[in-house]
Amino acid sequence: MSWMTGKLIRSLSLVVLIITALAFCVLLWIAYATYPFMLVPAVGFTGIYVWVLLVELWGALVNVGGEKDTLSTRFKHWAMKHPVMAWISLGLFWIAMTALVVHLGVYW
Repeated sequence: MSWMTGKLIRSLSLVVLIITALAFCVLLWIAYATYPFMLVPAVGFTGIYVWVLLVELWGALVNVGGEKDTLSTRFKHWAMKHPVMAWISLGLFWIAMTALVVHLGVYW
């Protein structure tokens, strides 16, 4: 895979991430409008979303040493130095999110 292809894939995945996370937060606020006890998840996840978005935006605008200082770029550099730990951490994150989806299953 060429350098430009990898950069394109990362950019497209970031757009998908931003849109789907925003949709998730909107659905949580709709749930809060229906059931007031959903305030904690709505505030919590929206707060995380806004914080990460601001840090990413700040990092994209402020260059450190001629390179972006975003969370994703930091992770990419760490992953290049520690590829095994990076794949293990991503795998554990994937398993945790899958377990969360199963745990929150609507009809189970």
